[in-house]
Amino acid sequence: MRKTVYFIKGDGIGPEIWAATQPVLDAALRKAYNNEHSIDWKELMAGEQAYAETVAYLPAATLNHLR
Repeated sequence: MRKTVYFIKGDGIGPEIWAATQPVLDAALRKAYNNEHSIDWKELMAGEQAYAETVAYLPAATLNHLR
């Protein structure tokens, strides 16, 4: 079974924390469910990255996905 999980890296140390966290979560899921479940990670934009690309810190597309 695959599930989609949305995430926002954030600013500051957020990208570094996410880079360390995602592999741990994936490994835990594989171990707990014997490779029968997995996650499709989908990044949503917010913060400085979003502002640089859309001129909005919290773009409408991000809000629509969260709804």
